[in-house]
Amino acid sequence: MTQAELDEIVTETSPDVYDAELVVQNLNLTYIQDGQSDAFKAAHPDLGIQDGDRVWRVTNSNNFAVYVEYVKGTESGELVANPSQTFYLTETSGTMIIKWQDENGVWKQTVKAGA
Repeated sequence: MTQAELDEIVTETSPDVYDAELVVQNLNLTYIQDGQSDAFKAAHPDLGIQDGDRVWRVTNSNNFAVYVEYVKGTESGELVANPSQTFYLTETSGTMIIKWQDENGVWKQTVKAGA
């Protein structure tokens, strides 16, 4: 591209968002008790639930996605909690801990027991 073509590209976005305006609301964690039921599997075929999988739901009331790390015993991982609800699967039972950062970079967490 020529310099003139580069100069014509509009890079301004509206409205401006500043870090100080961004507030990360707490996330909620739920163990789905009926995650192995035929009704739940039929309602969520995209999850690909297999026998023995544990199903978890992160509820994100923010209007933006939030990066989440989780730990359950020796099992750990990460996911992006989209606005509204995000489901994920684990292989073992036990207590789940999810962690995310608030707008100041401070780690927050919530804990939930699962079967």
